[in-house]
Amino acid sequence: GRRACRAAGALGGKVPADKLPLADESVRVRLAAVEAAGDLGQGAAEVAARFAAETAPAARAAILRCLGRLKAAQGEEPARAGLADADTEVRAEALEWAASVLPTQPEEFSAAAAKALRDESAIIRRAAAHAIGRLDSAKGESLLLPLLEDPDHTVRTTVAFLLGDIGGETCRSALAKLQQDPVREVRRAASAALVQHVRRDNAARAAIEAMAVAATRSEKSLLRREGLWILGDLGSAAGFPGILKLAIQDYPAEAKREALGDTAETCLVLHAVATAKYPGGAALAMKAYTQTTDSTVRVHAAQVFGVLKHEPGLPLLCQGVLETRTMMGAVFFVMTGRLRSISLWALAEIGGPQAMDTFLRLASMTNPADSPENLRLMCELLVRQKHAPAAEARTRSIAARCCVS
Repeated sequence: GRRACRAAGALGGKVPADKLPLADESVRVRLAAVEAAGDLGQGAAEVAARFAAETAPAARAAILRCLGRLKAAQGEEPARAGLADADTEVRAEALEWAASVLPTQPEEFSAAAAKALRDESAIIRRAAAHAIGRLDSAKGESLLLPLLEDPDHTVRTTVAFLLGDIGGETCRSALAKLQQDPVREVRRAASAALVQHVRRDNAARAAIEAMAVAATRSEKSLLRREGLWILGDLGSAAGFPGILKLAIQDYPAEAKREALGDTAETCLVLHAVATAKYPGGAALAMKAYTQTTDSTVRVHAAQVFGVLKHEPGLPLLCQGVLETRTMMGAVFFVMTGRLRSISLWALAEIGGPQAMDTFLRLASMTNPADSPENLRLMCELLVRQKHAPAAEARTRSIAARCCVS
């Protein structure tokens, strides 16, 4: 029965929804039938009608979830009943249905969602927050603000993201305070919410940038990182050149590198340099690329080379992508993974004869051979550089003809 329902769902509209065994004696079959209805994209009326007679909480929750997927107005009565259900998952799905389907929130759902914000279950509080954030945004900010201090970190994370979409100046100080939360996901959600305020209203940029710069000057490293992350995500030069000092300036010798400490702030500074296209960060990128073997730091340094088209970094990139090593008779590239991909991308961005020669050598190598993705990148660069002069000449010729005519 379950396999048949899954097959029906996979076939799409070729199977009528009224043929699904929604009332089968097996709960597993009924669950599969409801899931198939969602896959079919039809049968909302049949699925909604089944809710009142359904005895299994998991199946009732699945019905509401299916009606949410179908964006079905027929889910209003099941959702209304689901708000009073004894099962936590069913109540949560009822709130999620209201948030995802109803264009406006009836007072009944609004009151239920506001009450559910104080529920003992974190699952219910999260679902209620979604409902408030989606359908009652006019007063949602005041309702959601207290939940930034919720004992459950998943609730704090959810509410922070929601306040990024519906919050205004009132909640910014609370979000800034949340950047010192002990849980990383919560801190980053608060930072992302502040960035979202700028995305929604560029008039907030100056205030958010000032908050981020102030955070980078904190004595608390976790708060500094959030400030750097915001500046990097906004592509803002507001913190320069001061924030360059937060990065590691000189790396110890190989034997002492285990004492180097955390490089997170260095990576965030380099990311901010790249997104802001800040020329003053090129020297820092050169040090980071040459003095450490930390691949994450070097990825960000290579990104800076590419964004700034920093030609002094070209020999380093060429040497790095060509370096090979032999072990037990096998030859392989020393530079691999994301560092290799970003370095090749940076080579393509900087361009020039040396980059072209490096790509030609790599494209002709069979032992070791580069990955298909990297070979595709090289081919695109080779084609672009080979035909660029002809394309430019053709463009000038067409423009000249247009002027004459």
